[in-house]
Amino acid sequence: MVKSARKPTLLALLATLVVVCVQSAEWKDVQKQQQVRQEALDVSSLKADVDKAERIAEVPAGIVPGIEYQKLVEHRRLAETLYERALIRKSLSDRDKVGAEENKKRQIALARAKLRLDEVRQTLYSFTISSCNKSK
Repeated sequence: MVKSARKPTLLALLATLVVVCVQSAEWKDVQKQQQVRQEALDVSSLKADVDKAERIAEVPAGIVPGIEYQKLVEHRRLAETLYERALIRKSLSDRDKVGAEENKKRQIALARAKLRLDEVRQTLYSFTISSCNKSK
């Protein structure tokens, strides 16, 4: 039993620990939201680059000198490639997030199953009659 003089200190420590855990969880949520917003911003920026490169490259080849036109076409191809890769990266990231969430749920279910197994074993053990060999 804890002495009554130490109880307020321990309760304050416990309360502080709970607050820190809650703040940590909230911070992780904020970081996830910022990451999602940043990914969306990156994809939309790349899409804008592709649109701009397409508009610039639509100029007829005879109007712009050959080398400059080739640069425009190459810039458009590069922008399209970067945009496609960003979309692939985003889909892979989304799948990874879903997989991580499913893994977390499995771990929680496993921990609960282990606790339930321990409870059942304790209950079973309480019903077990152990024989004591008494030597006479």
